[in-house]
Amino acid sequence: MKKRSLCATTLIAALGLSLVGATTAAASTGVVGNSVVSSGSVEVTQGEAGGGGDTKDPENPTTPITPDPGEVTTPTETGTLIIQAVSNLYFDGITTGTDAVTTYARANTSTDANGPISRGAYVQWTDIRNDQRGYTLTAALTTQFTKVGGTETLQGATISYNNGIMNSSYDVGIWPEAGMLSSFTLDESGDSATVVDTGTVAADALTGKGEYFVEYGQSADWVADDHLGANKGVTDSADTSVSLFVPRNTVGLMTTGDYAAEVTWTIAVQP
Repeated sequence: MKKRSLCATTLIAALGLSLVGATTAAASTGVVGNSVVSSGSVEVTQGEAGGGGDTKDPENPTTPITPDPGEVTTPTETGTLIIQAVSNLYFDGITTGTDAVTTYARANTSTDANGPISRGAYVQWTDIRNDQRGYTLTAALTTQFTKVGGTETLQGATISYNNGIMNSSYDVGIWPEAGMLSSFTLDESGDSATVVDTGTVAADALTGKGEYFVEYGQSADWVADDHLGANKGVTDSADTSVSLFVPRNTVGLMTTGDYAAEVTWTIAVQP
């Protein structure tokens, strides 16, 4: 009897060692390789554009340029929906006579990092509003050509913009090209032409966001086939795309001198 008890005791002791070993192995098992997610934070605040210091090349939208004196009007105010630059127009001179005349605005001149450049008449604007969308860009002849220092006007004269293209460094998928006029005429009625319309506020929230240009007439270096926009433009048309038309009766009656007009460009929230 004692012999059997001794064997049983030995067996129990062996089992006990086995169980202790198993428990120890399970406790020492750990992760071999893992991933830990850290956090990052940043606050986005509303910025502003404009102020006259951000003029860029309408044919190379990421390239800063310095317009020659008098070539471009740049408002000094800043904002979130704002026109940044508009070309001034310098037309070739006309003479008195008996027939209607058409003359063209010369190309605008500026300088980039590589030297002088010529560009068609253009308008540059930006929309960086926070969670808002929809706008129109309009142009109107708000002052007819009037003799400097006098009251005589070029009655019936009109300004026509042609060969317009849209350009931007932003993704072409959000350009508001569908609502752009590639050609329009302004007259002394003062009626506005809607140059760009992003569509109603129900449209894609990103449409028209960012910085854009519309240029009327392109330089001799313009490569139309490389342009991302739907309207490819016309190479070497910078000085033949914005025209002044003076009707016959006015040409026969006008007196010599310098005449000046005003075109007002307005960007406004979509009604």
